[in-house]
Amino acid sequence: MEKLMWPHRSGELFPYRIPVELRPYTDALGFDLASTIFLECGGAQIYLGTKGKGSQYGFLKGLIGDDGYTRLCESGLKVGVVHRIPLANEFLVKFFAASGVPVQDIARRIRMTDVGVRSLLLSPAERLKRKRHRKRAYAAFQAVPELEEDA
Repeated sequence: MEKLMWPHRSGELFPYRIPVELRPYTDALGFDLASTIFLECGGAQIYLGTKGKGSQYGFLKGLIGDDGYTRLCESGLKVGVVHRIPLANEFLVKFFAASGVPVQDIARRIRMTDVGVRSLLLSPAERLKRKRHRKRAYAAFQAVPELEEDA
């Protein structure tokens, strides 16, 4: 499977490690079809079964095609079991950014704020720096003595 490289606002490219829960979808379908499933079905349950009664073959066939459905069933996901499709917002943000989609359009598609999208597109060093800053700010907040009210 190819790597997903997403661009930072400085123009530098960073690799994105696909989370384990998304791998069966991205390995079987590729990034394009996997992103379609995550956008349309993210958070919902689907039943992967044979093409008979009770399966969601018709719905998924419309999204990913007959070949995609077959590959998804052969990908290591258990057939005959209900699966919850992951939301995969971070993957979607980085996939669309790597495809050249503007931040505002990404936010609209994924139904996030543009601030949330930009925070997911920070470089790993910037994210770590923000995390440390929040810890220091919280520690400073705890160090302030409480004000006593006059009764």
